Amino acid sequence: MYFVLDTNVLIESLHLMRDVANSRLLGTAGSILYVPYMVIKELDILKCKQLTSFAARRAIEYLNGKFDDLDKIEAQSALEDAEQLIDIDSADDSIINCCLQLKQQLTHMMLLTNDNNLRLKARASSIKVSTCHQLSSHKSNWWTLARDRREDRHRHRRLRARIASIYL
Repeated sequence: MYFVLDTNVLIESLHLMRDVANSRLLGTAGSILYVPYMVIKELDILKCKQLTSFAARRAIEYLNGKFDDLDKIEAQSALEDAEQLIDIDSADDSIINCCLQLKQQLTHMMLLTNDNNLRLKARASSIKVSTCHQLSSHKSNWWTLARDRREDRHRHRRLRARIASIYL
């Protein structure tokens, strides 16, 4: 499952990204965090603003660490960002464009954002979308089970199947 990350998710819910990166939904080979080029540009701007500097720098450090370790992360290139499937009038449109590009190539992809208008644009474009709250509340039991190897395998499979039926 590819999880396309919006900037606000990296700023507000970086702790959840660690869980998402280590998750594996039924019927998928695992999770890949996918960072749109626009998100990288927005983080660069936010690191210079007093209110968001710390969180943006922490997110940049996290992403650099993931890339350094070649650990379950990919990013849209500047050239891919320039390939427009839709008219781009805003940063949100650029992220939607990124999702539409991925959707042409992948079966399992979901946009993670806490931005209500971006969620609306995603739904209008038939893109699977979730907020961090929705994702963590529906999966909170599963994240714990995925890390706890002492759990019964049968119970674990049933829970994964139930989660997959919600999001796939």
